[in-house]
Amino acid sequence: TFDDGYKDNYLQAYPVLKKYNTTATIYLTVNHVGNNNMLWMHKIIYLLNNAKVKQMVINGIELNIGEEWEKKEAEVKIASMMKRIDQDKRDDFLREIAQKLEVEIIDNVDNAMMSWEDVCEMMKDGFLFGSHTLSHCNLPNSPRVADELLISKEIMEKNLGCKVNLFS
Repeated sequence: TFDDGYKDNYLQAYPVLKKYNTTATIYLTVNHVGNNNMLWMHKIIYLLNNAKVKQMVINGIELNIGEEWEKKEAEVKIASMMKRIDQDKRDDFLREIAQKLEVEIIDNVDNAMMSWEDVCEMMKDGFLFGSHTLSHCNLPNSPRVADELLISKEIMEKNLGCKVNLFS
């Protein structure tokens, strides 16, 4: 199985699996299919890797980010904070981090995510697809759990022309 629906699932995994006559199940972060918006976790990594400063304080926690291992540690701590906040406030929190790190946030990365055309092509070769929510939110903290589950399923069924019963 693969989570999120990254373009490399189509560009790298798909040809290899097809060559060996096997398939996989891919769980799509539905709002990201067909666009190149980075998922919030990758925005954290991008910000830390491009930081102009060696430390920052966020939510009262001092984070050193000068060394690679410190960046990884900071990534885990920031992701933990992000999981506890409402997804509507996630972008504000990312902007605050970007400001403290003196980095401009980028949203789009070429070939980040699969397109619906990629997904349909893979389906023809027996690959299965399920939902991985609309926005890659942390469901226990989401005020819109039903939307994340039901709307992602509806969008997938509309774009794929079949029932979607898988979820990760």
